[in-house]
Amino acid sequence: KVLNLSVMKGKLSQNPATQLKMFKEPKGRTRFLIPDEEAKLIKALGPRFGACARFAILTGLRQKEQFGLQWKDVDMERGLLTLMATKSGDVQYAPLNQEAQAFLESLDTWQSSKWVFRSENAATHVDPTKVRRKYREAVKRAGIPWVTWHDLRHTFASRLAMRGVP
Repeated sequence: KVLNLSVMKGKLSQNPATQLKMFKEPKGRTRFLIPDEEAKLIKALGPRFGACARFAILTGLRQKEQFGLQWKDVDMERGLLTLMATKSGDVQYAPLNQEAQAFLESLDTWQSSKWVFRSENAATHVDPTKVRRKYREAVKRAGIPWVTWHDLRHTFASRLAMRGVP
């Protein structure tokens, strides 16, 4: 912008940046799971963490948002999650589809903890570093080592986009 303004004011005869040749960006890898990959991953993660991964795909929550979720922030009547601690620092809301609601209804952690995803100690939530360690092992066993936990969020968004949801 500064260079273009300099040209407009007569300080430069032309914008030198227009002479630059842009590098071609390499094609990125696929950042979402196809259903077969999802099934392999969930199986490799086992019942507890497989369910956590499926919930991430159903909601698009970031790992920190998901594992920091408290029962007081779950509104089953309206099918809505209130996210108090988000990356932006603002309160946000996430709708729940029927499968995500059914998953939450199947949990009994509300009886013993304020955390939806509680650890062995009811006073704390699941530690994301432990999840990452188990996750890395599981993606290797599943044969899809490129996928990260954040790719579950990409899977959620990609599936919505493929259905025409903006």
